Formats: sequence, structure tokens, C-alpha cells
Amino acid sequence: MSLPEFKIPWVSIDRKFAEAAEEELRRELPPLHVLKNRKIKAVGWRSGSDDVLFVIEDAPPSCAEVHLTRSGKEEPVDDHPTTTIYQSLDDWTIKSMIPDFEDLRASE
Repeated sequence: MSLPEFKIPWVSIDRKFAEAAEEELRRELPPLHVLKNRKIKAVGWRSGSDDVLFVIEDAPPSCAEVHLTRSGKEEPVDDHPTTTIYQSLDDWTIKSMIPDFEDLRASE
């Protein structure tokens, strides 16, 4: 799965940022969360927010946009951190990244 060319406000992240986001997500996930025990890799960040793009490496490959809570601990409800699953990075690009980019451009 190749990464898209990120458009603002989305940016690529270095390994240090990715590892920190992955660790924070692992801490936050409650037992019944959709990403619990999944093989994930952080690949992008919506600058100015706590939204992180994760590739879900299990079969079938897909991705998730997650709004981390930054609580540093397990969330008390199973739908937090808030997560949107996409069928592929192309699906995420069309449904999330491009609309974010267009919204930002429209507000300038």
C-alpha cells in the first residue's frame, strides 16, 4: 500500500512521531474498540489537531483516521478514541484528505 501525496492540512510523519502516536493509541484503546489488537502503523497527521492516519496492516489492508484523546490511558467507552475506517488509502484520500484540503483553501 503506497502512501498518497499528502495535501495540507495533512502531512507525512517521521518514525519518532509515528511511534509516539502508535503507543498513545495502544494506551487509549478500550477492550472492544475496532482497532484493539490490530496491526497498525501511523503514517500521517492532520496538522493542528490530534487526528492521525493509521494503516491497518492486517488482511484486508485498510486505514483508519483516529482522533487521539491524548489522555494517556484507556478510554472508558468503546467508541473512543473516535475512529473512521476506510477501505483503502485511496478511499481515505477521496473522503477525508481532499475535503479537508478544499475546506482549508475555501477559508483562506
